[in-house]
Amino acid sequence: MNIVLMSSGHNRLKKSRTSLDLARFSTLLKKDHHLTHYIIGKTPEPTGRIDRIIASCTFSWDAPHIIAAVNSLRRKNPNVDVQVGGVAVHGEIARLLASELAIIPQQGINDELDRIIPDLDFITEDAEYIFTARGCPVGCPPCDVARLEGRQVRVIENWRDQISGRKSVLHLMDNNVLASPWEHQVDVATELTRLADGKATATGSRKLRKVVLDGGFDWRRINEENMALYKDINWAIIHVAFDNVRYEQGFKNNIGHLLKYHEKSSRGVYEKIVAYVLYGFPGDTIEDTLYRTMMLRDMGLSPYLMRYMPPAVLKYKDYFAPTWRRNEAIDLARFANDRRTYWKCERDFGRYMGRKADGRSASRFAEVAADDFAAFEMAFRRLDYDKGFEANLRILREDVERRRQNISVWETTAKAKLEQLTLFAG
Repeated sequence: MNIVLMSSGHNRLKKSRTSLDLARFSTLLKKDHHLTHYIIGKTPEPTGRIDRIIASCTFSWDAPHIIAAVNSLRRKNPNVDVQVGGVAVHGEIARLLASELAIIPQQGINDELDRIIPDLDFITEDAEYIFTARGCPVGCPPCDVARLEGRQVRVIENWRDQISGRKSVLHLMDNNVLASPWEHQVDVATELTRLADGKATATGSRKLRKVVLDGGFDWRRINEENMALYKDINWAIIHVAFDNVRYEQGFKNNIGHLLKYHEKSSRGVYEKIVAYVLYGFPGDTIEDTLYRTMMLRDMGLSPYLMRYMPPAVLKYKDYFAPTWRRNEAIDLARFANDRRTYWKCERDFGRYMGRKADGRSASRFAEVAADDFAAFEMAFRRLDYDKGFEANLRILREDVERRRQNISVWETTAKAKLEQLTLFAG
């Protein structure tokens, strides 16, 4: 049987991850069937006879691409069997897939599928991904995890068997590892610490070097005891989340238990700790998000801004909260997520905005117009976060004046060279 394992490549991620669900299906099917991995938009469309399509819909905006790709393959294979599932398949997205493809999609998390060991040969990147438990008891309003996985934490019995150690990086995907039973946390920390010690796994030779905590530590549950438990793991990145300014004091109090086991770099940054910053959700404002972003920098933490997307958005990042302007949402994320601007080049978002606006002219030799500078100043006043506004504005004015002087020098030099060339040509 010829089977196509389909996922979407239209999520605009710089480094697209292989679908973990499809890697598990590959384990089940590759022995007796011919498999083709089709990444929509990134690999050629399969040709020849196709008996079954198994598609994974990871994001809601994958759905239109999956529908179009399935219908395209159906025109050449009218009797093909189609199965669609994935994290995003629920509610309106499930109804859309059912209506457009005339199928009954698989909704929610499949506990049986979670117990299947992923096919590492199917995963193209030098990484492996593992869930040791599912569920989250918190139920934050903008988050779907509690609805999809349930509020009760369920340990996956054979999670140890799913760690091969054949890849360099292990991504621990549990959405709330600190909500797991304490005995399970001890087992996970012990196993991951053992792997970091360079010892061989039970399944063979070991290549594993680093661990990435994708789901993050829930700051509400961070304490001295559990941070001491995880301190010896060879972490590549540890994620936390700071999603509401109302939690500022609690976040600062608890995160200290994590920071005490990690050292700052020479530039005063905790290089291994990254804070997710959800923004653009209902009720959020640019002032609140900017405050959270700058507060994290004061603590030596790098933010990773993630824009809120409602559950049924069909176009990638096509939603902007009513309290936000489109350019504000994009510019603030570019400022905070680019380490060159966040740590190295700029002191704050206001100065970054001034530089960005100052450099927007199509011609590098065009003089900055007075009305443009007035617009920079207005945006700068509205978006500035700290009390150092006057000092920062002075820096901005000096930058603009220096650019004007450089433009004058460039124009004079270019004119002189042009005259020399004209004389030489004559």
